[in-house]
Amino acid sequence: MEKLKSKVYKLARENMIKPEYYFEAHGVPVAKYSKRNAELFDANSFTCEMGGLLHDIGYTVDYNPERASHIERGMEIAYSVLTKAGVPSDYKNRIIDTIRTHDDNLEENSPLENRIVHDSDLLVFYDSIPANMELLSGFGASPGKSISRLKAEADKKLPWINMEYFKGVAKEKHAQFLANLGAVERMVNNGSFKR
Repeated sequence: MEKLKSKVYKLARENMIKPEYYFEAHGVPVAKYSKRNAELFDANSFTCEMGGLLHDIGYTVDYNPERASHIERGMEIAYSVLTKAGVPSDYKNRIIDTIRTHDDNLEENSPLENRIVHDSDLLVFYDSIPANMELLSGFGASPGKSISRLKAEADKKLPWINMEYFKGVAKEKHAQFLANLGAVERMVNNGSFKR
C-alpha cells in the first residue's frame, strides 16, 4: 500500500492548482487527519487518507464552476489519478465516493469513511489562518476581504460537522479560529500585518 500511496501523492500534487495550498497546506493535512481518525474509529485508513488527499483535486488550473462543480471535476480527476497509480477498483470507488460526499453532501447512509473525510476536511480548515489567507490573496482578495470571507466560511462550516465525536472539537476550533482571525484583523487595521 505504501507504494500506491506514494504514487497517488505524486500524481495528486501534479494535478492540483496552487499545490502549495491545495496539496501541502490543505490536502496533505486532511489526508493525515483522515487517516488518524480512521484508525480511531476502526475505518479503512487507506480509503480515508486517499479521500482526504484528493477531496479538492477538482480545483484545477482550468476550473470553471459553470461547467462542473469542483466535486464532479474532482471525481473525474481522482479516477484518472487512482487508475494511473494502480489502485484496485474497490478502493478507487470508495475513495471517489468520499469526494462526492464532502462539503456538506453526506447522505443518511453514507459510509463511515465518507463521514471521516467530510469532518476531517472541515476541522483542518480551522487549523490554518495563514494558508487560508494566502489562498484568498492568490485569487486577488485583499487582507480585509480575506478576513470577511474566512469568518463567513468558518460560520458556514460549523453546522456541517456530522459525527457527534467531532462536534465538540469543532466548536472549540471554531472559537479559536475566530479569536485568531480577530487578532489578524486588528493587525490589518493598524497596519502591522505583513504577508
